[in-house]
Amino acid sequence: MRRVNPSPVRAYFFRLRNLFEICFWSGGLNATPDLTRSEADALVEAVLETIKETLATGEDVLISSFGKWSVREKSPRPGRNPKTGEAITISKRRVVTFTPSLILKKALASK
Repeated sequence: MRRVNPSPVRAYFFRLRNLFEICFWSGGLNATPDLTRSEADALVEAVLETIKETLATGEDVLISSFGKWSVREKSPRPGRNPKTGEAITISKRRVVTFTPSLILKKALASK
């Protein structure tokens, strides 16, 4: 059986949609929505934009009981061109790392 990995873009939109729905229906499915869809959309977009801007400045982003995003500097390193086998130097770059909180780790381990 072949295992297919989901596209990162599709996973992002799936989670973003869930976030919109949570904001829109925060009182439960039988309740009246607390926010309009456009307000929920704007709220989620504002939170994501704030996270991106904060990471771009090199600061960490911590969401209590969820986890922490950090920016890490990676040093230049030797590599190879996969097509030609030619030795190349991979330049230094900044990457984002995520460290889940202990609460999130326990919640995932219990399921």
